[in-house]
Amino acid sequence: MMMDVNTLYNAVINGDICAERRLFEQLSESLRLLVKHKVYDANDAQELVQEIMMVISEKYRKTRIHISFGGWVHMIYENKLKSYYRDKKRKGRLDRQYYDSKAGHTEVSVDLELRHRVVECLKKICRTNMAYARVLNFHYQGYSTKEIGRKLSITDKAIYNILFRARQAMKICIDEAKAGENGK
Repeated sequence: MMMDVNTLYNAVINGDICAERRLFEQLSESLRLLVKHKVYDANDAQELVQEIMMVISEKYRKTRIHISFGGWVHMIYENKLKSYYRDKKRKGRLDRQYYDSKAGHTEVSVDLELRHRVVECLKKICRTNMAYARVLNFHYQGYSTKEIGRKLSITDKAIYNILFRARQAMKICIDEAKAGENGK
């Protein structure tokens, strides 16, 4: 049975050793779930959870907590997450992190102008054809063609056709954007 972390914390402060073990198990599991949704890289997520747990274990007995224990833990989580993103941004890896971890790349050079053109072309394609937008969105999220087909009630062949046409439209749009910039 899961107890509220604030109740467990109060039991720990009153000397219950079993409650301390349950408190940290419950915190660890909750933080893993929270961090998993914010950090794409599994190793970084695990490392971040451990950092948060270290701070909590070092400070929870020494610190006088004026808010609820759960709120205090969430504040630590938010601060660690912000510093994680700040560090990643400084290293210039934040934008490429998900792509790199999936593709196994160690370093990718990012052409910001090309990235801007790609985003603008995607917006243009999605404005002109909503079916393309839906399929591209699910494809980007990593759904298989069978899953996309089930969600949108279309065949695999139609999905492949949409992806092919969207890819061709992207190519044309990017080429037009390049030609427009070269003509300026």
